[in-house]
Amino acid sequence: MNLFNRLFKRSEKEHVKDGPIQKFEKEIQTWDYEQARIAVACLGVVLNGDNSAIKQLFGQHATLELAIGYLKVGHMRFLHEIIREIENTPSES
Repeated sequence: MNLFNRLFKRSEKEHVKDGPIQKFEKEIQTWDYEQARIAVACLGVVLNGDNSAIKQLFGQHATLELAIGYLKVGHMRFLHEIIREIENTPSES
């Protein structure tokens, strides 16, 4: 997913087999394209503070709350779960 790689600027050395980001990538591959794009854009805001993808999808005045409102309930719950897992994952700094 091109948008995903651009938002998260991943490198090969960052690859962790079963981390929350990889769980997210695997799951959204089963979603329809628009739902996946919205979820990636929302995660980009939460992790990097980058709301450009949301603005690109919904317009200049779009917010994270607006974008999340377009997710199906199950997808919204999954995104919340992934964010919690990321918050609870120790950093490697």
